[in-house]
Amino acid sequence: MEFDSMTICGLVLAVVICIISLLILYARWNYGFLESLGIPVAEPHFIFGSLFSTRFTPIGYRDVDLMKKYGPLFGVYAGRQPKIYVCDPDILRLIMVKDASFFDAKVALDFGDRFLNEMPDYLSNDKWKIVRGFTSPAFSGAKLRIMNYPMKKSLVEWGTRLKSSINTGGGRLEKCALDDLLFDGLTELTLNCMFSIQDNSGKFPRILKNLATPKALEYPNIKAIASSFPILLKFLPPAQLSPEPAQEFLRIIEDLVASRTAPNSPPDVIDLCIEQLKKINTPEFRKAKMTKETILFQAFNFFFSGQDETALLISAMIYHILTSPAELRIEQKLYEEIDRLWEDLEDNGGDNQFPSREKLAQSDFLQANIYEALRLYPFFTAERVCTKSWFCEKYNFTVPKGMTITAPLWAANRNPEQFENADNFDPERFLPGRKENLHTYALSSFGHGPRNCTGKPLAMEVLRVVCAYIFKNFRFHLRPDSQLIFHPDGPWVFIKHEPIYFDVTLRE
Repeated sequence: MEFDSMTICGLVLAVVICIISLLILYARWNYGFLESLGIPVAEPHFIFGSLFSTRFTPIGYRDVDLMKKYGPLFGVYAGRQPKIYVCDPDILRLIMVKDASFFDAKVALDFGDRFLNEMPDYLSNDKWKIVRGFTSPAFSGAKLRIMNYPMKKSLVEWGTRLKSSINTGGGRLEKCALDDLLFDGLTELTLNCMFSIQDNSGKFPRILKNLATPKALEYPNIKAIASSFPILLKFLPPAQLSPEPAQEFLRIIEDLVASRTAPNSPPDVIDLCIEQLKKINTPEFRKAKMTKETILFQAFNFFFSGQDETALLISAMIYHILTSPAELRIEQKLYEEIDRLWEDLEDNGGDNQFPSREKLAQSDFLQANIYEALRLYPFFTAERVCTKSWFCEKYNFTVPKGMTITAPLWAANRNPEQFENADNFDPERFLPGRKENLHTYALSSFGHGPRNCTGKPLAMEVLRVVCAYIFKNFRFHLRPDSQLIFHPDGPWVFIKHEPIYFDVTLRE
């Protein structure tokens, strides 16, 4: 049977139309579902979901804009996947704490690497409970006391190098990328106090920076389209984290575990891993499918979970302090409190003299600045998956099983119903006498409930110690190029940004 060219062209056209129609149907398959729940919904693109048109807007600012437009609870189509965004602290309390058993799963992520896939937040419940059980004690008060000395020792060594650079520059270090400088110092601090490793070769900061630079970030449009057509992700390099640096760190940890034989070894993360590796063949570990990679990844998790965000947080805090209205006297009040912390210390200790942990914990104005920076620039976005149908009484709708709940923390922490002038930097909102009026769940930077951030005690300890030290020893000065510029997208939960520049001088 012969076909003329017109017939063949017609058949090809029909097939193309059919394929395009099926692709459109696939991308729009869930459209209308969120609307059926009776909640506000961010208007979706014809086929690419609600977030495609804002793909070049920094994620945090995008979420804040969505909250201001649609309210503290709204629906979003992330590509073809429906999600519910929650910025209401009453609902966050229910989801993360009171009714956490209804939301005890996370969205499964494939990092494209067996080692990275042992990320604790994405493990099965049985596995996650075991990991949580042996990692949480690492941040106890007793452990933090042990870490306190090496933490301060590393900080003083970092500060000594910074002072030398300032003196070499004639008393003023110009165009200092403070976030990068802090990142390197915080990496050394983490290695020293958690791994008993002293290394300032730059190897470990390099591993972290390479980890947070997956090649898929070079293809933002394809990555955005892939949320509607996930099969495209198979043709992209890893979009979350780069596997090669993780494998490099795994080899380092394996060597450290193999060489750690002394019975009086320090009670650090390596020691913790060794103890857990002894349980690999126990019935509990075998049933949960615990592997060597599961245990060693927790060391990696301790290593990379905080330096970038902590460096950003401190740098952004300094930026806001320096740009705040003069009548607020934030910088002056902070330096006055810092000086009072050191008043009772002897002068003969030099840089090694630090206020006690207890005294630092009572530094109300310093901590108010830290909490305000945490409010504006939280560490991560929290997600939960509904594992059994749950009725939301306040908004009168039912969350179906399988629905993803997202707490966009930049938006939740800037909820104007909870914070007056929510976009402004106002540390006094966290001072005694005012902070008691805040909703307990209005600040969600570390999450809440059984799946909150286990590293919060260490993060707060580091923030207090580092901020107290740098404000005791240095002054920071704005430059014409001092600014906070965030990238539209970042790897995993990292917030990518341009360097934050200041001039730095010594305090007299």
